[in-house]
Amino acid sequence: VVVVLAATVAADLGLLLLSPGPLRFGLALPLLFAFPGYAVVSGLFPARIRRSGVDIDALERAALALPVSLGVLAVVGLVLASPGAGLTAGGVLAALSGVVLWGSLVTVLRRGRIPADRRFDPSPGALVDGVRSLPDRFDDGTEAGATLALAGAVVVAAVSVGAAVAVPPEPAGHD
Repeated sequence: VVVVLAATVAADLGLLLLSPGPLRFGLALPLLFAFPGYAVVSGLFPARIRRSGVDIDALERAALALPVSLGVLAVVGLVLASPGAGLTAGGVLAALSGVVLWGSLVTVLRRGRIPADRRFDPSPGALVDGVRSLPDRFDDGTEAGATLALAGAVVVAAVSVGAAVAVPPEPAGHD
């Protein structure tokens, strides 16, 4: 969580100080699509095992970061688009950074109340272990195929959004 918070501050500074270009675009992507979702998911699931006994590992947390970030982004957009608020890049940046800050604070407070042996370990090794355990998670090829198809669809959607943002269409009538 501390790494996500530090990366958010670095992205904020880069977005405020850099001129528009590929580096600024690259800094905006995780702030839009990863950091808010990861902070919220970490706050919701501070322990390794939920009370119902379902294990939420690093891979699943990383996978949940994108859809939760999209949900946060949609809510931020709706709130800022309301009359009187004004939907601006600075407003979106401030709101998303606020979500990351509050999510990180909630995570630190909730993890502090959990015994050390039950706390989630956010190390890169935990993510690698989650990836290595993928073949053991599927009972048959159908479930694995559906999961791979969904992952492929997410990648195609992310690339499409990235391309649409990076290369906006030319205004009509300027031949």
